[in-house]
Amino acid sequence: MQYSIKRYDLRKNLVATGLLTITSEGQTTHLKYTDSEVNESVSELYHPISALESLRRVLENKHESIIGCTGCRIDSAYRATGGYGTYIIVYGKPASERASIFQPTDEIEKLCTVEEHKSSYKKWLESLK
Repeated sequence: MQYSIKRYDLRKNLVATGLLTITSEGQTTHLKYTDSEVNESVSELYHPISALESLRRVLENKHESIIGCTGCRIDSAYRATGGYGTYIIVYGKPASERASIFQPTDEIEKLCTVEEHKSSYKKWLESLK
């Protein structure tokens, strides 16, 4: 699977458009992001969201960047739902809108870092009580 994905700096300014390649081998997910300046790969066992988190951390820490895919949006469920899917969340409501974590998104204002994502997910869980 391959997607054309935009990369932004941490202030959400467009930096480049690259290629996100997703492959699976048994229970391992391999992700590779490449553009004119960046060439990064990660591999993780089990859930693809773990591989996406690893790639996000590399891009955030090494390149001060975030990528524009659904799994990087603050309104996507952080917890893996199995496979390549996730859910779009709304505070105070159960998740019901299914989405692909690697699907490109143009909703730049919703992109976030891994830590912002984890914090938002915890707040959403609390909002359901």
